[in-house]
Amino acid sequence: MPLGRDSLVAAATFVNEPSNMSFKRGTTLETTSAAYTIQEQISLRGTATVYRATDSGGNVQAIKVLHRERTTTAGFKRFHDEILFCSSIAHRNVIRVKDRGLTEAAEPFYVMQHYSGTLRQLIRHGVEPTSVLRLFGQMLDGVEAAHLKRVWHGDLKPENVLYDNATEILVIADFGIARCEDGNLRSGVGANSGEQRANLPCAAPEHRIRGPEVSAAADVCALGLILNEMFTGRVPLGSGYRRIAAVAPEFAHLDGIVDRMIQPAGATHLDSVTSVKEQIFLS
Repeated sequence: MPLGRDSLVAAATFVNEPSNMSFKRGTTLETTSAAYTIQEQISLRGTATVYRATDSGGNVQAIKVLHRERTTTAGFKRFHDEILFCSSIAHRNVIRVKDRGLTEAAEPFYVMQHYSGTLRQLIRHGVEPTSVLRLFGQMLDGVEAAHLKRVWHGDLKPENVLYDNATEILVIADFGIARCEDGNLRSGVGANSGEQRANLPCAAPEHRIRGPEVSAAADVCALGLILNEMFTGRVPLGSGYRRIAAVAPEFAHLDGIVDRMIQPAGATHLDSVTSVKEQIFLS
């Protein structure tokens, strides 16, 4: 079944239909052009579940299903925005929606490439200091591509960055709470309605309170927190946090850049991905 905006909004109102909160192995989800067979559940977070599935050609894919019973009408519209954006962008460091449809219970889903794991898993296993900037540079490229389309992610964290072991490529995923300023992409529901949805440990100062508008600077702040964590395994919260110089002295110069990325917006705050790239790779 095609997945248009009207279908998404209508799906939010089908409260009397039973919802499949979890699909068993072998369940088939169909779109107008393909069928996908569920193999296993990959993750369950918030209002959506991600599954590993195979298409009719035996190719491994990932499917994200939005659960109606856990989602408001605004949530359906944000999911629609996520699909619109990830269908329209073609960048190797941003997740791409390949197909989409509705389950029998009128729950929207989309199909994307299956990745080996997340940046969180890489950090847990330990990232070699000499590899951090190569990987982080890919993150900067992906976020910058979104910003050029006037889309602010708003929930950047290691769990929302996917990684492919074979190609060593990182992609930015989970644009479910992104704020979009491109009228061709948004459905009219932004992420700044006073609702606090960001993951606090990796959230910018602007995101830790209700109300103030969030822009590119908030994503830059989250990227600074992630950069420090990739080196040290720790999120820099408060004072006296573990700094890059303590674990990788040859990259000690990055501590000053992280400081400028994570401080509240001001004269010395790095407020764009482009300025971060210049500081890290061109200075």
